[in-house]
Amino acid sequence: MTIAFHWGKTNPDGTNSEFNSYIHISKSQIKISINPLINEPHLSFINIPNNALGKNIWLWIWTQGTTFSLITSSSNVVTVNLGTSGLGNDFRFGSLNVDDNPFPKIRGLTKSRVYNDNSETYKKVKEFERAEGTII
Repeated sequence: MTIAFHWGKTNPDGTNSEFNSYIHISKSQIKISINPLINEPHLSFINIPNNALGKNIWLWIWTQGTTFSLITSSSNVVTVNLGTSGLGNDFRFGSLNVDDNPFPKIRGLTKSRVYNDNSETYKKVKEFERAEGTII
């Protein structure tokens, strides 16, 4: 399964610039990449333990500025500064696309922006931490 994130901005000359990143999920790994092909070089990855096979894996994904963060229900954490790959603070998040074949559909997908410690997403992450233990 691949989840694609798209950012964009309008340049002073009127042209548009885009930035894309991808989360590739296989049976054994979750890879964060700026390439749509799963076997190309990636920015970071998380190994999925064998005892998680056949079970639900929850992902929390959010961005603050150019920092992209992902945590899983098994307390794995990855943080990537997408600014080093070309995402600027002046880009605005536009959309995400999910290619869920051959894996099950994503359930409970929420799109929200995290601006500060009082945001709804931040509160949900803290609730998740309390339920699962400290994961950050």
